[in-house]
Amino acid sequence: MPFHILGTSHIAHESVTQIQHAFKTFSPDFVALELDPNRLYALLHPHQKTPTWELIRAIGIKGYLFAQLGKLVQQKLGKAIGMQPGIDLLTAIRIARHKKIPIFLIDQDIQITLRKISQQLPWKEKFQFLKDLFHPSKESQLLKQNLRTVPSQELIRNVLTHLKRYYPHLHRILVHERNQYMIRQLQSIQDHHPDKKILVVVGAGHEEEIRNAFLPPSGVKFIS
Repeated sequence: MPFHILGTSHIAHESVTQIQHAFKTFSPDFVALELDPNRLYALLHPHQKTPTWELIRAIGIKGYLFAQLGKLVQQKLGKAIGMQPGIDLLTAIRIARHKKIPIFLIDQDIQITLRKISQQLPWKEKFQFLKDLFHPSKESQLLKQNLRTVPSQELIRNVLTHLKRYYPHLHRILVHERNQYMIRQLQSIQDHHPDKKILVVVGAGHEEEIRNAFLPPSGVKFIS
């Protein structure tokens, strides 16, 4: 079963062009997105009400603050280049709906991810996070140099290496565990639809591990 795995930036215009091109040239039967139902709803309803206290309690105050900080950063960067955060995923959704192509949401429930961050992130990583806010790493500075394009795989690897070294718990929760979850979801889709072509749209930081999971001898064919 052919996969087209596309690593994107959630705020880069280049990702919009890449997704449009992928639909045109690959003609997928299904689209699989790095989303869960809660994130999909938030993406489609950006002006939703403030989360309830019950929700904050469910995911933990640290997880909630982490999510809010990430949201503010994406909004700030997106505003700087005139792009809506999540524009890559929104583009894929709009095209798929227009073409009546079924969509699979393959990411882990965001509430589970945030709850794990609240429960498992040690103080050492919290202090390192504050340090990086005031003194960003070289990799973070390079990412911000050109927000309109998708980062190179080399830069993505360097960023993930930095994350794994200084934030091992955060890397495991935010990257590796979600990658493994998405891999299982894609394997399930493959088992149920062995002859269908699937366009997989994930953040560039997830692309390599997911792609490697389906390299030969699994027999999956990749279309570039």
